[in-house]
Amino acid sequence: MTAGAESEFDAGMDLFTGVGGTYDTVRAYEFFARGAARGHPKSQAMCEIMKAMSAGKASYADREVVKAAMGRGTTGSHADWVLGKILELGLVGAPSGSEALDMYRSAADKGSCMGLYELGRGLRAETVLTKAVDMGCVPAMMRLAEILVRGDAESVRRAEELYRKGLARGSEDCGVRLAWMRVAGLDSRTDEIDLPGLLGGPAENGDVIAQCLLGFVYRHGIRVPTSYERALYHFLQASDQGSSFARCQ
Repeated sequence: MTAGAESEFDAGMDLFTGVGGTYDTVRAYEFFARGAARGHPKSQAMCEIMKAMSAGKASYADREVVKAAMGRGTTGSHADWVLGKILELGLVGAPSGSEALDMYRSAADKGSCMGLYELGRGLRAETVLTKAVDMGCVPAMMRLAEILVRGDAESVRRAEELYRKGLARGSEDCGVRLAWMRVAGLDSRTDEIDLPGLLGGPAENGDVIAQCLLGFVYRHGIRVPTSYERALYHFLQASDQGSSFARCQ
């Protein structure tokens, strides 16, 4: 049972990070849920971590489930990252960034791409993030691109490449940011981009940036026929979520 559940956890982490070639957090959760049903501690913890991360609130996680999982012990791949994320989010007590950072360092030392990602994310360390990117970690691609896009022309070009790489692995977030680069005039414009195609799904799923971008695209007719009706629809969606930009538009 343990070996099978561990394999399912590893498959879920491949999808959660993108290192397996495909980035799909929905399918990742399905793997974790199967492992959790079989009593696998890391899988149980990951289900609660993903709930908290998705909602942006630690209260969405079942603390008792996390405590019970930690009590049984977490070992093997990405175990220290799991423990670090539990500490960072405060799923078993008060959030502890310093303790979480120690666990992320340990995870990175053991070869966890997510450990490297967390270190690079917190320290804005391009070299650390690049190591995670080289392992195929999509979250690291997004974070490194966010840093590079604020730099010189060569850095912006690298950011575009990272967003394209993440999009190719299935990341809608990378697609939204690639669309933003096109609208902002920052990308290389070497090919056509289907802006509604990149933005439509995320916008309907509640991505505020995608909603604002779609509204802007339709308002100004950027590679689509101008439609104030569609623009208003998307701006209202974003406004309902608190976007001051959408309200101004």
